[in-house]
Amino acid sequence: MPERRSLRRAGHNPIEVIMSGGTHRYFTPQVLDALLENNRVIKFRREYGWVTVGVHPIRVKSRR
Repeated sequence: MPERRSLRRAGHNPIEVIMSGGTHRYFTPQVLDALLENNRVIKFRREYGWVTVGVHPIRVKSRR
């Protein structure tokens, strides 16, 4: 995915996300935080596997 490669080149560690519409995307941690705050994410991938919003514990704090 070119989107993922461009995030890596920019010095960001992209996180795979499944959006509320079912699409798969890659976002920086800061963007993921904003999407989580706005209930736009169903799942996202951590090092150990997928996290389901509303089922698994997550922290939503601003990284700004």
